[in-house]
Amino acid sequence: MLEAARLVDVFMPSREELTDLAGYDEPQHAAAELINAGVKCVVVKLGGDGALVARPHAQPVQVAAAHADVVDPTGAGDSFCGGFAAGLALGEDVTDATRRGCVTAAAAIGAAGSWHPRENIVRTSVRSRPVPAEVRQSQRIPADQR
Repeated sequence: MLEAARLVDVFMPSREELTDLAGYDEPQHAAAELINAGVKCVVVKLGGDGALVARPHAQPVQVAAAHADVVDPTGAGDSFCGGFAAGLALGEDVTDATRRGCVTAAAAIGAAGSWHPRENIVRTSVRSRPVPAEVRQSQRIPADQR
C-alpha cells in the first residue's frame, strides 16, 4: 500500500484504513509517518471529527466536520471524496478542498440514503420535486400521500 500511496498526489484513507495500515489509532502521527516515507499529501477522513491534512514541511491541519443532522451515513466518505475532487478541479488548495469535502459529506448524510425503506425515499422525492404519474403509480403510494 505504501508504494501505491507514494504514486498519488493525495492519499485519502479513512481513520479505520489508516489504523489498519499503521497498526495504531493516532491519525496525526500515522499521517506524519507516511509523509516521512515519501507520500506527497495525506488527507485522513475522520467522520464526525472532520479530516486531517498532512503535507511535507507543513504543520498538519485539522479541518472541522460541517454540522449535519444525520439521517443516513451511507456514502459520507464517497461524498467527501467527490467534494474534495471538485474543490481541486476548481483550483482550491488541499485544505480548502478538504473543507469542501466535509461540507459535501454533511449534505449527503443529512438526506435519505440507502438505509431508508424504498417508500420513504419515493415519498421524499414526491414532496421535493414533481414525479411523473407513472412513477408514482408504480411505487403504489396512496393518493393522499402523493
